[in-house]
Amino acid sequence: MEQFQAVAAQLGLDHTIVPIFGMLVVLYLVLSAVYLRPYQRLLENRKKKTEGARNEAKELERKAEEKMAQYKASIKSAHDGARKVLSDASDEAKREESRVLAEASVRAKNILHDATLELEKQKKTVLSEIRGEIPALASQVAAKVLGRQL
Repeated sequence: MEQFQAVAAQLGLDHTIVPIFGMLVVLYLVLSAVYLRPYQRLLENRKKKTEGARNEAKELERKAEEKMAQYKASIKSAHDGARKVLSDASDEAKREESRVLAEASVRAKNILHDATLELEKQKKTVLSEIRGEIPALASQVAAKVLGRQL
């Protein structure tokens, strides 16, 4: 104990150390109850709110990713539907084009056939008229060549 007293004397500690230590303990207990515990509760509440906000943000992000996936799927579906509609319309247009071309070809062939028949008819008419005029023309040519009337 003498050594303790010698060390205490060198440090300038006397018999007032015990009441000072007691006051420090009381002060710690009072300050702990008044300031430290409320401050710890405040920090804990802040931590809970922050974690809650993080969890909520993660949940919102997950929902946003789900919505984005649904959106992309619906866009793909719409594009596929549009492609199908365009393909169907293109096929229908090709069928209609083929039908119209076939109909036009038939009409053209009919018109050409009718024109050919009409030309043959006119050719026969002209030939029969010319055959009827050939004797008269032959006698006119002979008259001119011979220089007299036949």
